[in-house]
Order: sequence, then C-alpha cells, then structure tokens
Amino acid sequence: MQQPQVLKSDAFVQPREVHDRSRVQPVDQPGPLVYEGSPPAGPPEARPKQGAAADADAGVSPTVAEAVRPVREEGFQDPGTVAGAAKVDDDGAPPGTATATAPAPETQPKDRPINQPADRAAEATPTETPSAPTEAARPRSVATTRPTAPADSSGGYQLVGTVLADVNSAPIFADKVLGVLDKALAASARQLDERPFRNKAAELIMRQVREFIANELEFAMAKSRLEQRDQQLAAAAATRWREEQITRAGGSPEVAKQQFAAKGLDFEEQVEDQYRTYMVQLYYQRKEYPKIQVTAEDKRRFYQQNLAREFSQTEAAKFRVIQIDPAKRGGRREALGEINRLLDRARSGGADFAALASSAETNDNPAFRSPAGWISRGSFVLPDIERAAWALKPGEVSDVIDTPGGLCLVKLEELQAGKTLQFSDPAVQQRIENELRRQQFTALRSKAQQKLIRDAIIRYHPDEEGMLRTAVEMAAQKYKYWRTADAKTPG
Repeated sequence: MQQPQVLKSDAFVQPREVHDRSRVQPVDQPGPLVYEGSPPAGPPEARPKQGAAADADAGVSPTVAEAVRPVREEGFQDPGTVAGAAKVDDDGAPPGTATATAPAPETQPKDRPINQPADRAAEATPTETPSAPTEAARPRSVATTRPTAPADSSGGYQLVGTVLADVNSAPIFADKVLGVLDKALAASARQLDERPFRNKAAELIMRQVREFIANELEFAMAKSRLEQRDQQLAAAAATRWREEQITRAGGSPEVAKQQFAAKGLDFEEQVEDQYRTYMVQLYYQRKEYPKIQVTAEDKRRFYQQNLAREFSQTEAAKFRVIQIDPAKRGGRREALGEINRLLDRARSGGADFAALASSAETNDNPAFRSPAGWISRGSFVLPDIERAAWALKPGEVSDVIDTPGGLCLVKLEELQAGKTLQFSDPAVQQRIENELRRQQFTALRSKAQQKLIRDAIIRYHPDEEGMLRTAVEMAAQKYKYWRTADAKTPG
C-alpha cells in the first residue's frame, strides 16, 4: 500500500517573484499582514484607484501613497518651500556664464535587473537569487538618452547627457529634467514671448532639479534603513507593475516598450522609478507614518475653523439669462417687441429657453450665452436679475426685466438649499481625519527632507547659476518648434 505523501508547510505558499525575476522563498513580512484584496494598514481611508502605490500590497496607507509618487510624474510633490525662479539677464538667459560640458555618451545595458548595479549586469545569470535588492540601479555620469534630431527639425534637444547637478555623487541629467517638463514647457511656449518663457522655464527647471535631488536622497535613505524583506517587497511590487504593463500591451514586452517610447518614455526606466517609489513609500510607512496622531480635539478644532468654507453649503441657483440691447436692435420699441416675442415662445414651449439664451441671434450679451453653473445667493453681478430668479420656481420664466444693460428674461433651472454638514456625521469625521493625517505626514516628510539636504553633498555644474543657464538654453532650443502651428502637444 502506498504511503501518503507528507507535504511541507511551504508547499502551501506561493513563492514571490522579485525584481530580477528570480524565485525566492517566502519571507516573513514586518508590520501588519496584508492579504490580497484586503484594505491597507492605517485608517479606513479611500485607497486611490491609480498611483504608484495602488498595488504595492505592502501595507502602504493611502496617505503615503498619494503623497509619494514617481519623480517623473507630471507636477511637483516636494512638500518643502521652493525658492523663487531666477530672472533672466539682458541677453535673455538666467545669470551665470559657464556652461556644463556634456560627458561622452556611453552605452548602458537596458535590460539588466533594476536591483543590480551597472557593473554587475554582465556578471548576472538567470539563476542568481539575491535575498534582497542590495543595490538599486542609478544613472552613471554619462548620457542616458538616445540622440535626437536637431531642434529646428523635430523639436528634439541637441545637448544630450549634460549633468546639471549631483547629489552624493549621483548625477542629475538635463535631458531627464527636461523630459519631465516637456508638456509644461510646451504650454508655456505657446502662451509666452521668449523672455517670459525663459523665466518660466528657469522656475520649472529649478523646482524639478530639487525634486530629483529630494528623490535621490529619499531613495538612498530608504535603501540604507529599510529591512531586507521590505526591499524585497518593493522589488516584487515593481515587477508586478512591469508585468501589468506588459499584459496591457497584449503580453509583449516589445510592444510595451514601443507604447512607452511613443510617449517619450523608456519602459525600463519607468520600472526603475516604480521600484524607487515603492522603496520610499515603505520607508515613510514604517518609520514616519506611525508618528501621526489625530485626536478628537484636533478634529473638532479643524471642523470649527473650516465650518464655513468646507462644511457649509450655501443656497445656490442655476438660471439662464437672455438680454436684448436696444442699441443693437434699432431702439427701445424694437427691443421691447423682440423680448416679448421671445417671452411668448419660451412660455408657450415653442422654443427651448437654453437654446435661445445660447444664440447670438436671440441674446445680445455674450456673457450670458454660456451656463454659469451654481450661483450662490447674493453673488450675481446684477441684483435685479438675481431677485427675479429667486422669486421663481424651477422651470418658470420671469416677466421682462428692465436693466441698465437692456431688457432681460430669466429662467430658473435648479435650486440648491443651504445646509451644514454635521460634525457627528461619520463621513465628515473620516474626511477630517484624512486631511489631518495628510497635513501631519506632509510636515513629517518635509522635516525629513530638510535634514537629508543639510547632510548631503549637493553640487551644481558648474554652479547653480551656470547650471540653470545651461538648462534654460536647452529648453529654448525647442521654443520655436513649440510656437509653430503644426507642433503637437507632447504626450
């Protein structure tokens, strides 16, 4: 008779796949246990549907996930104070005379695991199984982007590989900074003349450089202070993110790379950014988030201080206005005849009031042709019209109103009653707690960043003014391209 097979306990556990796609044994995770599909640790906040940490499965609270995002996402996350933008000299560029010299380009392997340094990529084999990401890949002091066509033909940057700054010997490349800002710079170029554009570019570039500096410092901090098992969690989360993008591309890594390249992004660099983001999120979740304390007194104080602005809903109305101007209609008699004809059509149902109000043929005031949305009681520019609107019931049309600008009709569409959200409402309580947690986390992160910056070695190339001058000149290469009528919005 065959003896039954004895199964070991690890036979019931699905092994994790870490960032280099090798297999590792299940590890005990620090912090609260989070099951697939279960809510994250922390308060019952609404988990974001999208974002860098939405699928980390590592107990990262929405407060941390919403605040710490990939550095290449559009917009700025730095909770600290950002210095003002540099102004331009008479020659149209920021102050400073030196220009950073671009290092010679060097080819880097693109498909190495992101948790290995570049010099180990050639040595790595598929059978290597590190216990945790021991060294996250970081750019070396060489060009990291592909050469582009001249700016005057395709809108590409001509200076490639220029190092703007380094933080603890990690370089920050100009083309990386400008790549994040491409949309914002293009929009500014279409709206501004060249000199104001350069000022705006200087402001955006300086803020983004500081964002990269903060990101580099936070990642190094996370890498040095997180336990090995948390680093494995971050690597596994980045691998899952990569596989999700490939799945969306029909299962083809090459198609995924092409789709990201069409947006001006390198797919593997995006995976690297996700890994770095998960690392920073886990650090803040483990080390800073537990310091947050929200008391009942804190919530009550916030409610009282923000009662009028956040928790009170004033009376409001939606209404449309038609105005007939005697000066445009050949006199008052003609205007009066026209407004009465419109009144008859609106009240009889022969014409839609909104259509009449939207047409230049039946409404002489352009400001009234578009719906104004909800208008709080007492805030409309013409008191006579507002009084008439509030005297109506929804769906009714007023009599003719004689105003300084002409003869008017008003139709009330909707009314919104005023009310106050009560402090005892659980939804109000949760909303206040979420906001107070966000505020406290922002302060904790800002304090941590300030300490990191004080202790770091940050060097601009050749100096802060010269660095900024170089970067603005690079942005200015595409100014004429962005101003052309056929230039398409990036992304």
